[in-house]
Amino acid sequence: MEGGIRPKRQSILIGQRSLDVYGEQDKGPKFVIWIIDKFRKWGFFISRWPWTAIIICLIISGLSMVKILLTPQHNEITGYTPYGARAKDEFQEYQDFFSSKGLPVAPYLFVVAKDNGSMIRPDYMRETVKILNYAMNNITMYNRLTGENESFNHFCDSFCQLNEPIRQFYNGYVILSEPGAEPTSRIKLTYPISSVFGRKFSLQTFWQYSVQLYCIFI
Repeated sequence: MEGGIRPKRQSILIGQRSLDVYGEQDKGPKFVIWIIDKFRKWGFFISRWPWTAIIICLIISGLSMVKILLTPQHNEITGYTPYGARAKDEFQEYQDFFSSKGLPVAPYLFVVAKDNGSMIRPDYMRETVKILNYAMNNITMYNRLTGENESFNHFCDSFCQLNEPIRQFYNGYVILSEPGAEPTSRIKLTYPISSVFGRKFSLQTFWQYSVQLYCIFI
């Protein structure tokens, strides 16, 4: 039929075609004939001993279920990914970047002003530093090896000082805001790179939205 939908070809392993192939003199591929023969014998077995076949299937299913329940899942992220997948290589790079061992866990704190205003205000920066200190010292996790609760400063492994630029920027701001303080080359609070006592740090990670730069001509 031209322009129509071609009917699907029936599988050679099921139905009348399998019986026709099995009865031919030139039986075709040996593997196909072997599969048809096994299916044929399995069909005869089920029709003769149906309850035995049901019990065998239930036993196999029960043993598989017990094996699943007793097998611990060590890694749910990579346990079901096929070998050679690019996702495994990317995950390995991610793991090497964040942590040298174990699963990489990167916690973040996002602080915004209630009035949706700028965070570069003395009161807001002061509260941000307080939140940072509280998170570093008061958030604890139980260590089963030592039997003690350890703070974030103790169990943190990589990038523990990631938020230090906020603290340094605030400290430099406080120093320059004191009465009688004069501009000094040792403290440069510029964007995107600031410098406090010779230590440079980037602010792009923390204040990267709605940043306006002004040029003051004297």
